[in-house]
Amino acid sequence: MNGFIKYRDLDKNPVVVDYSVNKNGSLSQKLNHEKVREFYISELQLRYKSRTIGIIDIKLDDEYSSLPSIQAKDSLIVYLKEVTAGPKATLFVLSKDSGKPHYFLEKDKILTELINYPYYRTVNGAKYLAVYDEYKNQLPILTSESEVSKRPVPSYNLKSLINYVDDYNASFGGQKIALSQIPDPGY
Repeated sequence: MNGFIKYRDLDKNPVVVDYSVNKNGSLSQKLNHEKVREFYISELQLRYKSRTIGIIDIKLDDEYSSLPSIQAKDSLIVYLKEVTAGPKATLFVLSKDSGKPHYFLEKDKILTELINYPYYRTVNGAKYLAVYDEYKNQLPILTSESEVSKRPVPSYNLKSLINYVDDYNASFGGQKIALSQIPDPGY
């Protein structure tokens, strides 16, 4: 269905969106993943898809004496921004309130958070900033059927991860799917 979405807060990865059939926003309604699984904003060339993510609770305010747990404590269905897509894998980004993005790779309909969390660790009474960067192990495993997996793991940033996922998709003869070329799901 065509309509208008208030997108000023989409960087916060909403669980609901404000939708209206007319531009002035009257008769707007809040829609969630049950009504709208994905949407595309043509003016900005942005696509959002609803996905269930695990909630990992590693806070920069806390101090840890050992590695913090990356076991999800809960889950949430949220709209993730799709940043690149191809025939084998799709890369999504979740913007956290802290401003630090978290990236998710979807392959074979399985969504995996690429783990990269800064945290403070206390060793012998001294406080150190550390990074739990498990994504450096995850990416080569997730892309193991391609020569891309033998390259150095990219930095945990949007441009580097997009290039890596695009090269992974291209290694199967597939090209990057421009977000504007993905068919509108019609809902």
